[in-house]
Amino acid sequence: MYKICLAFFMLTVFQLHSQQFPSEKQAEKFITALQEKGIDTICTFKYDCVGCVRSTKCDEQEVPLYIFWKQNGKTYYTKRDNCSNYQILIIKKDKFWDLYFENKEIVTNEKIRRSRFTAKDDDKNVYLLEINHYFFREISFYITDEKKVLEKVPEYYYEKVIHDEKNIDFEFNTSTFTYKLNRTLNSIINKRPLDVTDNTKG
Repeated sequence: MYKICLAFFMLTVFQLHSQQFPSEKQAEKFITALQEKGIDTICTFKYDCVGCVRSTKCDEQEVPLYIFWKQNGKTYYTKRDNCSNYQILIIKKDKFWDLYFENKEIVTNEKIRRSRFTAKDDDKNVYLLEINHYFFREISFYITDEKKVLEKVPEYYYEKVIHDEKNIDFEFNTSTFTYKLNRTLNSIINKRPLDVTDNTKG
């Protein structure tokens, strides 16, 4: 038996998901330019949130979007957000390509489980936890003429404990290839921060 537990963090939620942000427009142009040069192995890693107030202008509510691509046997990466363009770096530890290509069929079809828990005073019922304000990461692969967008997963699905409750699906979710890709790309970003090359204030 499943029950739904809703956790509300905001009384008023203003979402602009249909609106395209400067970082996304810049990323599209950048990717198109790469493809016009004959580059056919590209990956994007977007960090965003549901329930956030967004602006198309340069402010603290930026939407960072990272772009990785393979060219002449080397992997490069850069970043776009609502405020700036960033330098391009070469990444030597790029095993995430192998992780994707060797498990492509699994990665594109696997499903992450929604977070469940049992209450401390009620271990007979399993509850689903739904949060209306959460962060997520979205990975997309542009291989030749094909674009694959992996499942958009709320970050709290990967948390062991949510609001003092044990996430029953923590071990399953953190054993998926989607999680491994998220962790690998996030590790690269944290270890190799990018410097701003120019501002694009809106």
